[in-house]
Amino acid sequence: MKLMTWRLARWMGGCALAAGLAACGGGGGGGGGGTTSPPAGLEAGTLRVHYQRPDAIYTNWAVYSWNGPTTPSTGWPGNPRFVFERTDGYGAYVDIRLDTSKTTFDFVLNKGTNGTDTIKDMDCDRRATIASDITTRGQQIWLKSGDCATYANEAAANGISLNASRAMWLSTGTLVWPGATQAGEFRLYHAASGGIAVDSNSGVSGADGFFPLTSDSLSADLQARFRHLATAPAFTVPGTANARQLLKGQLVVVRWLNGKPAGATQVQTQGVLDDVYAASATTQTLGASFAGDGTPTLRLWAPTARSVRVNVQGGASL
Repeated sequence: MKLMTWRLARWMGGCALAAGLAACGGGGGGGGGGTTSPPAGLEAGTLRVHYQRPDAIYTNWAVYSWNGPTTPSTGWPGNPRFVFERTDGYGAYVDIRLDTSKTTFDFVLNKGTNGTDTIKDMDCDRRATIASDITTRGQQIWLKSGDCATYANEAAANGISLNASRAMWLSTGTLVWPGATQAGEFRLYHAASGGIAVDSNSGVSGADGFFPLTSDSLSADLQARFRHLATAPAFTVPGTANARQLLKGQLVVVRWLNGKPAGATQVQTQGVLDDVYAASATTQTLGASFAGDGTPTLRLWAPTARSVRVNVQGGASL
């Protein structure tokens, strides 16, 4: 654990202390571009929702929308549920009649037949802006499994977005990417100051380097700790990857196929943070404490902080 302790040599009566910390984080860009003209046969006032899954299995996946359709979904898993029953070159799709007085279409994607076995694709509420000319023509949106973004055209959807953090680093040696296809080569890219960008044509830029990942399966211990990820595609992180250093910067997993990036995601790190730091953190008492002479000691748990600043403020008004 990175335990930060300060002892202030001089204490001013009645003063207050505030600690602030800044840790390096990463960001990513999403797909953009203009809308695609609706295909012939898509009626005015209708929204066609396209959905793509890497496993290409769409059975009982559906749109649950509480705002936007002429008949909104109610209850759970939903009545009505707008089930993806037709397929095309992108994936599956469903047409939904809209209430043209609405300006947004709010929804989630779920699978299941009752409230106990229903699951969602990502724990996020999705939203699409309804086109201003919806009363005169149809509209389309594109979605990808594991990505909370809503895309206005297929080209943007097929691009590589770092908006989501779908991979999860569970322990120093194991990472999972739920929903990922395991075809191709996987790499863990890192950048101490952030700025990683991924393009399907030009590749990866802004990274300090990468570590190759190899396909694996979760250990029995990790399956027990992360039961909801027990069957997720898993990868071994090489021992040369220094987790303590890497956790202070941006992390991106990229899937390469035929010499080009075919997918990418940022990385959630709560699992590996526990693996590296939790044992020692439980023995510490955090916060402010005072010696007999009034000298304060400040302790905080900031394992990924790159800098910490303590502001001391005092005066008769406090």
